[in-house]
Amino acid sequence: MKHITALGKYLFAVPFIIFGIMHLINASSLTAMVSLPGGIVWVYVSGLAMLLAGVAILIGRKDSVATFLLGMLLLIYALLVHLPNVINTSGSDAISMMNLLKDTALAGAAFVYSRSAARDRTTNLT
Repeated sequence: MKHITALGKYLFAVPFIIFGIMHLINASSLTAMVSLPGGIVWVYVSGLAMLLAGVAILIGRKDSVATFLLGMLLLIYALLVHLPNVINTSGSDAISMMNLLKDTALAGAAFVYSRSAARDRTTNLT
């Protein structure tokens, strides 16, 4: 069971490191998805947040707070980026719906990790 938990940790963390790097490398093309002022800044901030959360999970330092904040970031993506796309297409755009559900599920997983699997609980997020 210990090996499966370790595998799950890597399967959860590594994609966020890759997502973070991709956000930092492709910031200008991702800016079109951000409807907030200073869109490119938000792409860089979210990329850095995902990268740091992935690293925190891998090394087990501040992973509780990192995964809680990652969950919040993913909920913001779901509500402010993907949900408007689903509403504007009347739910007919399958990719927008899949992205909404993916980010919602990942947010849930991040919250569960934060409360159940995190090693460093020096920051209490009750």
